[in-house]
Amino acid sequence: MKNKLLPTILIILGLILINVLVFFISPGEIINNLSIFNKFNNNTSLLIKTQNGKLSIEIDGEEQGETPLEITTLNSGQHSIKLTRISSQQDVFYEPVTYLIDLTNNTEAIMDIEIGPAGSNIGYILQYSPSPFGDKKSYLTIESNTQADTILDELSFGQTPTKVKEISEGEHTLTVSSDGYEELEVPLVGAKGFNLNVQTYLYPIPINLELNEVSEEN
Repeated sequence: MKNKLLPTILIILGLILINVLVFFISPGEIINNLSIFNKFNNNTSLLIKTQNGKLSIEIDGEEQGETPLEITTLNSGQHSIKLTRISSQQDVFYEPVTYLIDLTNNTEAIMDIEIGPAGSNIGYILQYSPSPFGDKKSYLTIESNTQADTILDELSFGQTPTKVKEISEGEHTLTVSSDGYEELEVPLVGAKGFNLNVQTYLYPIPINLELNEVSEEN
């Protein structure tokens, strides 16, 4: 009798467990945490690079190596990216920088960052999010570490932070500039059904102290 009841009890317990999981955890979260689904459902990548030198990379508290690095094993969602400049200069202090990146499935996020001394960084971060209007058009928003003028394909796109604006699909060139900062040029790609979020970091133009001293003497 016990042997006959055991399969029934196991089935009932299994159904109760499934109901509890569905109640407290969304189906999407369950799928994201199953490795067998991740292999087929994850088509997301993150490219991290820098124009000069090398950066060590730490993602969600785990070391990942050095730039340039492309990662295709991260799930969609928010991730903490810590970048540290690798330098042999003992008299220059480069402070590590941490960024929060929101990865969207079936997109590529790009970080092109150069870490300077005293927290002065230059570069950009590109990441996609679903269209805010739920349509199949392509959109663009731009933010910067300082208020700046933006030009998209030689046409003014407004001052940062810009509102969500529709752009055409395909390749574009974004130019970001502000008085007292070096101009930054960013290649980007508009994608159907997505809003491309661009965060730029402009580098302050160094002050020429020698010229200032000469002016004061005159």
